[in-house]
Amino acid sequence: NISHYPHELPNLNPPVLIKQYVTEDFCDRMVAIAKQATVNPSGVFGQDKSEMISNYFRTSNFCRMPIEVYDEMKRVLERMMAYFVNSDGHYASIKLCEGIQFLQYNEQRNGHFSAHTDNAYFDAEGKFIYTSPQRTFTSVLYLNDDYEGGELILNSVLDENDQPIRLKPKKGEVVIFPSDVRFMHEVTPVTKGERYSVVGWYNAVRKP
Repeated sequence: NISHYPHELPNLNPPVLIKQYVTEDFCDRMVAIAKQATVNPSGVFGQDKSEMISNYFRTSNFCRMPIEVYDEMKRVLERMMAYFVNSDGHYASIKLCEGIQFLQYNEQRNGHFSAHTDNAYFDAEGKFIYTSPQRTFTSVLYLNDDYEGGELILNSVLDENDQPIRLKPKKGEVVIFPSDVRFMHEVTPVTKGERYSVVGWYNAVRKP
């Protein structure tokens, strides 16, 4: 039930975009920097906006990249979103609404992220919790593909056999989808190697 949202929800055609966007050389450079970066366990946010580390729910790491790398990646991602999402002419503006995340999932921590949505959820009693109203679209840019496991499952997007779509994008590909409760998703455990990706969330303002 999406009637809890106070506004019209975004629409993509198709609802999930998967595109090759950056070069392998660009990805290799980002991974090399990430491998040298300090990593910290990534958390999840509670209803009071406080961050909690929950190894059951999520075991990924933040890569603390140099500021010039963040700035470069922000420019790349914003151009990407303007091209892929705003090309339909429905939006007056679309921009990053919070800090991007360079993420590492590794086999040592059984790196995974359990099923979730990016801007709201329904609690155990069916109450609608609107956690991040600034998020309209989610993008995941894949920086490598030389790992095992770590698939992206889109739980509510079904294939021809009525099974949730399971994706393992290639290096340089980006996956874009709306951030709302229609698009629950998860990352399966990494069983070999390290998975590097960049996640960004965008606020899109529709034209009147």
